[in-house]
Amino acid sequence: KTALVADYSDRTYQMVQKRVASIPEEERKQVFFLFKYSETSIMTSGSRFFGQWWAEAIGAENVAAEIETDNQVQVNMEQIYAWNPELMFITNFTTAYPEDLYNNAMGVYDWSAIDAVENRQVYKMPLGMYRSYTPGVDTPVTLLWLAKTAYPHLFEDIDIIQETKTYYQEVFGITLTDEQAASIFTPAAQAGSGF
Repeated sequence: KTALVADYSDRTYQMVQKRVASIPEEERKQVFFLFKYSETSIMTSGSRFFGQWWAEAIGAENVAAEIETDNQVQVNMEQIYAWNPELMFITNFTTAYPEDLYNNAMGVYDWSAIDAVENRQVYKMPLGMYRSYTPGVDTPVTLLWLAKTAYPHLFEDIDIIQETKTYYQEVFGITLTDEQAASIFTPAAQAGSGF
């Protein structure tokens, strides 16, 4: 199984790299990873946490790459205003959902001036076998989803539901329904509780 996952991961990664390689630097998406979010704290990924790898893997730029702190790092809205990301991904290490940012529903933060929020480009990351922000067995599916979300025109031929069903069948011997596969990409907010 390990070899199967490793091979699938490598093939997926190489395919994504080929498709995003020609994106001009000035057209690469400016991405912000909302790792944890509460009434009093905003945590993200600097250059030494998983968000950096994901951004590079999909041909995007992590807006917080200038921060060299290990693991999660706290930031404030002023920094986020300055970065003004055009795309945001929310992990499952927080109960926050895109609507919480669209409606300024948590804390006293005002997200309305951020491009990603204004243009409804905020997404909750998938939740399969585990929280997909960390490396794991769902990494190939997560990578495809992130790449397709960031650059839909480059991955319009990718049916993420079918890819997920194929992957789970090949790796786990599990036959997912379309609804079960789709549920991976619409995780419950409660999955992020306890962190």
